[in-house]
Amino acid sequence: MERVLFLLVGVLIGFLLSSFLVNPYFLPEESKEVLDFINSSSQSLDIVVYSLYESTLTDLIIAKADEGVKVRIIVNEKRFEPYTVHKLNSHPNIEVRIARTTTHAKFYIVDGLKVMVGSNNISKSALKRNVEAGVFILFLNVDEFKHKFNTLWNKAIPLQ
Repeated sequence: MERVLFLLVGVLIGFLLSSFLVNPYFLPEESKEVLDFINSSSQSLDIVVYSLYESTLTDLIIAKADEGVKVRIIVNEKRFEPYTVHKLNSHPNIEVRIARTTTHAKFYIVDGLKVMVGSNNISKSALKRNVEAGVFILFLNVDEFKHKFNTLWNKAIPLQ
């Protein structure tokens, strides 16, 4: 009986922790939560997206870089506004690179501690019109995302 009780307590604690550490989001209803997640960065922000266009997100990324946050962005070739990418890349705290292969992944790593993974790109429609879904992940498997980001980063082409 004691073993069963111990097992049930362990399962309950695991469930409660996973509910706290992994939370879903849906756009456009929860666009504020996405912006708050990015705004929570204080040291670094690593981003992989398929496409990148001028939006509230790009304004927030520049604002975070103005505060000293180091930003690295990987975007797919021919899936961005040149003006927006060059505007971001001209900031001393932001570096944009172009993926060498089709990168349909979309994830954001904040301060190396938490990850947002979802279907949304950086665009006006992602926050305002499109039906998008994703999850916020706190602490769990973040190292795997950091490793994947760094692998893609090292293969990506720096902008000239």
